Amino acid sequence: MEGPTDRCYVKFPNNPQGRMVLFNDQVVGRIAEILGSACPTVAVVSVDESLASTIRFSNGTQVEGGLSHGSRTVDRVAQADLTVAIAANPANRDR
Repeated sequence: MEGPTDRCYVKFPNNPQGRMVLFNDQVVGRIAEILGSACPTVAVVSVDESLASTIRFSNGTQVEGGLSHGSRTVDRVAQADLTVAIAANPANRDR
C-alpha cells in the first residue's frame, strides 16, 4: 500500500507473502543503512485499525492494522525476476 504520500510504502502483517517478510524487510533495510548501501529507509509504522478496515488486498482480504513495515519508495526502480537478473551478469554464473 502506498502511504500518505507517493513516497511511502507499507507492508501489512497479514500480507500474502507472510509475516516473516516484514521481519526480513526491516533487517535488510537496517543492515543496508549501517553499510551505507543503496536501500530505501525503513521504519516500523503503526496503522490504525479504522484505516486498515478501509483497505483490502487484491484478493479481497481486509488488511490487518497494527505494527507494519514501512519504507520510502525509490525512483526509477523496476521489479525484476531474480533468475533473469542473476543470469544477466556473466560473473554470477561462475559464483
